[in-house]
This record gives sequence, C-alpha cells and structure tokens, in this order.
Amino acid sequence: MSHILRAVLLTAIAGFVGIGGLLPGVSAAEEPIPVLIYDRPPYYVRQAGGNFVGLVGAPVGQAFERAGIPFVWTTALFHTQLEKIRADDRAVCAAGWFKTEEREEYARFTIPVYQDQPLVVVGRSDNPQIWASTFKDLISQPNVKMLAQIDFSFGAEFDGMIEASGLAVRLAATGAKGNLERIVRGFADFLLISPEELSVTLDQVFGSKQLVKRSFRDIPFGNTRHIICSMSVSGDQIRLLDKAIAESQ
Repeated sequence: MSHILRAVLLTAIAGFVGIGGLLPGVSAAEEPIPVLIYDRPPYYVRQAGGNFVGLVGAPVGQAFERAGIPFVWTTALFHTQLEKIRADDRAVCAAGWFKTEEREEYARFTIPVYQDQPLVVVGRSDNPQIWASTFKDLISQPNVKMLAQIDFSFGAEFDGMIEASGLAVRLAATGAKGNLERIVRGFADFLLISPEELSVTLDQVFGSKQLVKRSFRDIPFGNTRHIICSMSVSGDQIRLLDKAIAESQ
C-alpha cells in the first residue's frame, strides 16, 4: 500500500483534521497524539472544521505533518493543559508553551516554533504607578499588584525578576480580553502581554481608552514558544519534530 493511500485511510478512520504521514512501522490503528490547544488569536486561530492556524498553531501543525506523526487538535483550557502533560496518562502534547526548568522535570520540549516580541506593560493611564521609568522600578514599588494567568511563566529571566522583587501577583483563569478588563476595573495595577496579542484584543475590551501601553528598556526580547509533550511521547518523536521544525525555518 502506498504512503499516500495509508495516510488517506488513516485520516478517514481517525476522523480528525491535520494528520500528517506515518512513522515507519506505525499502523493505521495507532491512536494519534492529542495536541492541546485553545482559541487565542493571533497565536492559535480556530478554522471551520476544527483545524488551527495562527502564529504558533500553523507551525505546530506543519511540524507534526512534516514529521509524519499522526495528531489530533484537542481543545483544552489553558490552565488545564499542564495538568494533562504532568499526569502522563498517555502520549499528549500542547502547543506553544514556554520552556522552564520546572516544566522540564516532567515534560519534553521541542526546539522553538516561534519567538515573541518583547512584552509590554498595560495599566490604567490614571494610575501613577504605571509611569515608572523602568520595569524594575515598576515592580519595586510598594503595594503594586500584577495580574497574571494561572500557571503563568514569562520565562526564566522574567520569573526570577518578579520573584526577587516580592511583587504581589493576582491570578486569574481568564484570557487576555478578560484580564485587560480586570485592569480597567482596578483588580490589579498592570499586566504583561505580548504586542501580538494586544494588537488583536484591545479593541474588544470594554473601557480600553482608559488603558495605556508601556514599553521598558529593561524588558528582554520575547520568549520562545515550543511544543511541550508528556514523557510518554518518545525521544525519537521529539527528534522528528525538531527536524521538521528546523527544516521549515
């Protein structure tokens, strides 16, 4: 049976969008790897039929297809994805996570599929704390509060800076739009967000005219985003994904 016919038959049997080719020796009965994702433009953009594209979604899907690893997009809330990876009940991956030492203890990472632009700070323009000269000065102010998502990480350098400052961090399970509206309502003083995400979200925020974006010289270049997988995903499969990512860049 030809490689093309095998792939077509597997697609029909599995009934999902985005299956690539097959690994050597993989049978059509083998389960595809769930790739956890959620709708978060411009990184992950859901299309009709269940496929995902976007700045991160597109290269992740292309990596699995180019590597010949069967996969299925599986929607999951942001704050539940790491729980599924950590549980390691089966082979499962997730799209676009930052790589940290703590996460490397229970997960495998590919090479980067995307690198963010430098993060920006967003707060209310009438909040004097937001007008600090540097990010370090901002987080060193007494009583300043930052808003972040549950299980947040901004990368090792940022996380270390935040931890060392003793900054109070208020956590929420909402996405960018909901969090920006929390800033408008005074739930916290500021949040960190990528310019890519802010550009497609700000106009949807109720009260957005009360917000101001600040860029600071001491904010480093953006973090790299990776495919993160449970330990049940083999090292060979990670190497195939790495090769596919490198070839497409």
